[in-house]
Amino acid sequence: MVWEAERDRECQEETLDAEGGSMRPMLISACKARANKTRIASVKKVWACPLM
Repeated sequence: MVWEAERDRECQEETLDAEGGSMRPMLISACKARANKTRIASVKKVWACPLM
């Protein structure tokens, strides 16, 4: 999915400072979890919008 690819790219960029370190996988995972929660909230808002 396009959204997932964008999320992954953003999380890779966000964690560049930790590149090569043992913490980076955890930081990437946390970033993806935050992005997923934000996306879910956004989709729920769209679905809650009444149709015309």
